[in-house]
Amino acid sequence: MTVNVRAGHARLCLGYTEPEGGSDVATVKTKAVREADGSSRVIARSGWI
Repeated sequence: MTVNVRAGHARLCLGYTEPEGGSDVATVKTKAVREADGSSRVIARSGWI
C-alpha cells in the first residue's frame, strides 16, 4: 500500500487524536526514535481512528 501512495497511485488518509490536544496537529507530541538496529520505535499516546 505505501509503495502505491508514495508513487502517487493511491491516496492515504489518517485521522488521530491525542489526549491533551485533540485533533490539533500543532500540539502533536508523537515522535519516532531510531533504534540501534535501524528500526524505528514510535512514542505516543495517540488514539488512531
